[in-house]
Amino acid sequence: MNKNCFAYDPANKNCSALHDSSGCGFTCPFRKSKTEHKAGHRRANQRLASLPEDQQQHIAETYYDGERPWKGKAGKAAGGI
Repeated sequence: MNKNCFAYDPANKNCSALHDSSGCGFTCPFRKSKTEHKAGHRRANQRLASLPEDQQQHIAETYYDGERPWKGKAGKAAGGI
């Protein structure tokens, strides 16, 4: 178990990505540091924010209950969804 991995859950001593510790370690395909994980989220949010408005609206409605977490606190979709 790699305790420096972003997915390590100290309360359960398991991997939250795999929901157990059987595949965790240095060969785990999900293994990355918390810093790498945050950087990946930041890049994904930048990419989502760069999409055309109609695509952002579709993604927000389909996956995020109408909210746009990539826009920060002002991420609520127009129209009060």
